[in-house]
Amino acid sequence: MTHEIELKLRFDPAAADRLANLLDQLTGKGDQFTLNNRYYDTPDARLSRAACALRVRQKGPAFEQTLKTRGSHQGGLSVRREWNWPLVSAELDEQLLQSGEVPQFWPAEVAVADLVALFSTNFERRRWLWSAADQQVEIVMDRGAVEAAGQQQPLCELELELLQGEPQCLWQLAQSLCGQVPLWISDISKAERGFKLVGMGRSWTPSSLVLPAEPNESEWLAALEQCDEGLQRALEACLWDQGAEAAAARPRLAHYLLLLQGLLAQRVLPAELEVVVAALDSGVKTLLVSAAALSDDCSIELSAALLALGGWLYDCHQQAPQLPVLTHSRDAHLATANQFAVQYYRLIQQQPLTAGEPWPAVLLDWLQEHGSVTH
Repeated sequence: MTHEIELKLRFDPAAADRLANLLDQLTGKGDQFTLNNRYYDTPDARLSRAACALRVRQKGPAFEQTLKTRGSHQGGLSVRREWNWPLVSAELDEQLLQSGEVPQFWPAEVAVADLVALFSTNFERRRWLWSAADQQVEIVMDRGAVEAAGQQQPLCELELELLQGEPQCLWQLAQSLCGQVPLWISDISKAERGFKLVGMGRSWTPSSLVLPAEPNESEWLAALEQCDEGLQRALEACLWDQGAEAAAARPRLAHYLLLLQGLLAQRVLPAELEVVVAALDSGVKTLLVSAAALSDDCSIELSAALLALGGWLYDCHQQAPQLPVLTHSRDAHLATANQFAVQYYRLIQQQPLTAGEPWPAVLLDWLQEHGSVTH
């Protein structure tokens, strides 16, 4: 068993060649190959509901079976247990799932005999190795499709996987690349896309945001992470989904940013983080007016701000720095968030901004529906 530590990023397919050229210059010419993958689960997706993914991959004449189990996410960085076994054919080897350490982590509600192939992902992978001092990162660009029952969904993503060194280098590398090509944090796996395609996807729902009147450091940081995850998910839907799904994400995007701003307003922040928050505010407002209004420069600024926020949150956990001093209570947090709410609501509805109005009903209803912070 190994622990996979990676940062997953999405980018505009039109920027693929530009990004590949940038990586060639940074690391030297990478290699390229085709990967064909079949994903397995029970017919009612019990394995997926337990946050596990099981696949058989073909690379040239070789086959490999991989199991990934429930992991953790911190600021967008994913850490998961992973097992890889070589196979002699493309057939799933059920005995491997009952060997070694696997039974300790295999969900009890899933019978191995119930597993069936549900969908596939097929893509071209380009791979580079980046090294600096004692740090080494595998960079892969995947372009292809998720396929099931005659349907397809495009696949275009970049993954940075830590091979050696400290995870902070993933954030630093991503931010350096993002200065040239907009790269958007994404925690939506290939498996999650596949389940959505076959109609078995689970809609992401936020955890209830419970903020005490005088939050301690861990409570404040937990609430901030929930807002960051909600912001990432809503932003991804606004950028990449179509129709009703994209429209439904717009109020959520505004909601999470205004709560994030209110939380950050509770503490005295480093100057560099103030710049990040300002960039988030400016970029989200532009996006809410029209996704088409996001210029390349604006996209770079907004995506880089999300990476900077994610990296800062990760550092707060791993290095346990002294968190910013608390300056305001929960009531002050809500009052600060309320200052932004009307602006975002008006942008969503494409109405003129009017100062001094109460909390918009659409956002208040959303807060109450999801059990989040209310006043």
